[in-house]
Amino acid sequence: MMTCYDPDKKRRLQAFFSSIRGVAYYGTSQSGYSSNDVQGRNDDEGNWRSQFSYKKMGRLYSDYKHFRDFATYSGWKELALGETRPTQLGKQQSKIIVVDESCASKGIQRNSFFPIAGDHFTICKPKNPSSNSFLYLKHFINTAIDEAQYRNLNVLRKRLRGTAIIITMNKGKKKEGKKDKRVGSDFDRLRMKVIAEYLNFLPRCIDDEEAEEFPSVVKNIWENDVKDEDECLLCYVSAHGAVVGGKQVIFDKEERSVDLLSGIFQPIFDCPRLAGKPKVLVVNACRQFMKEVMDEDGRRTLVKVRHGEGTSTQEEKNLTGNVKDCLLVYSTKLGKESWRVLKGYDKGALFTKEMTDQVKVYYLTEDVLTIFEKLESRVDELAKSFGEEFTESPVICSTLSKRLSWRPR
Repeated sequence: MMTCYDPDKKRRLQAFFSSIRGVAYYGTSQSGYSSNDVQGRNDDEGNWRSQFSYKKMGRLYSDYKHFRDFATYSGWKELALGETRPTQLGKQQSKIIVVDESCASKGIQRNSFFPIAGDHFTICKPKNPSSNSFLYLKHFINTAIDEAQYRNLNVLRKRLRGTAIIITMNKGKKKEGKKDKRVGSDFDRLRMKVIAEYLNFLPRCIDDEEAEEFPSVVKNIWENDVKDEDECLLCYVSAHGAVVGGKQVIFDKEERSVDLLSGIFQPIFDCPRLAGKPKVLVVNACRQFMKEVMDEDGRRTLVKVRHGEGTSTQEEKNLTGNVKDCLLVYSTKLGKESWRVLKGYDKGALFTKEMTDQVKVYYLTEDVLTIFEKLESRVDELAKSFGEEFTESPVICSTLSKRLSWRPR
């Protein structure tokens, strides 16, 4: 496949292959077969399922194997989609699985094969832009481009911009005696880690930490990782949250609360290496009002209330009013919930997904404050399309003394 003796054509081929970032396989057998080499059997439901002889690979055995080896050698990303329903090939023929799942996934990179609820034709020829096979391809292309841009940024910019503290709670409140996993929190952490590296921050992840340990853990990070030459600090917090007694708190895996200001932000504000440098603080958490009450067993518990102390603007000013060069962004207003997507590629916090998308689109052309203002408009736009139940709306409070940019220098 790669044999070429014409020097000019060879150069063009090399330029073409070096520009490829990924390859997508739609219902493709990774084993190789020909129409004369198909064996089969009936499954439990009476559908005929094809199986391919590995002794006679047919037309794909040599050329296709060379292509797969070259793709692996070149480090291309892979996406493979497989059918799960039998296909009607002719009016007089029985329905068959054209490419068995074991053949479609053979040798594919880990976490790159996805079975689709459809037959062979549905996968290979999407009916419309909302078809699953089209959406998988669209996400795959965006991811491949993002990774290519990130590699280019590493070439453009050698020095780290600063430290990114990424705090996530993967386990939440108890349900029926079991710990409830915060659906999509691992996606949120991955998105933030990728965007931090994308912007040339050094990511430091804190997962499922106990409430009383937060001040010392955050302090330990700036003592060991924050440098005098750092330009700025990014802190992202994602957890179950509430406003109790006029203060924003987040909950650890045992439902113990930690005050956002004293437990997480104040150790950052106290860092002498960050004096006079921008600090971007992003909080993805619910902000509903709650109060402490005593239950029947004499234990303290939290219950939701309709109204609480303070206003949204006042509370943000209390957090950042005495701190210069700070940008604080909440995922939603005081008294409101923060929404999550429970499945699919958008799985995780809607705010976090939209934020990382906005950063990737605008970081080269807009300053940081403008990017978050665009994010605010985007979430408000989504809220109108989702209906009255969706009340999430970001809040921005800034004491930045000068324009902050994340574009490479």
